[in-house]
Amino acid sequence: MITYRAETKEVLVKDEITCDCCGKTYSCSVSDVDIFEVQEFLNINFIGGYSSIFGDGVRVAGNFCQECVKELLGKYLHVEDGEPLY
Repeated sequence: MITYRAETKEVLVKDEITCDCCGKTYSCSVSDVDIFEVQEFLNINFIGGYSSIFGDGVRVAGNFCQECVKELLGKYLHVEDGEPLY
């Protein structure tokens, strides 16, 4: 037989996200219209490798809204099954 007990744990829940390019902040609440913008954020997070231009072993991170991704990278991205970005 297996018995269970209830535990209460504190959990971190994403509340807002801010674009590191334009500075606009979006609410992460499921009931808010911003949730669709939040779902389109590009989150970059990696560690620079040996001889990286960012630095060896450093963490590189950024959060970008879809408008900034389109503005900064749009002409370099390949879009399939949809309209062109430019």
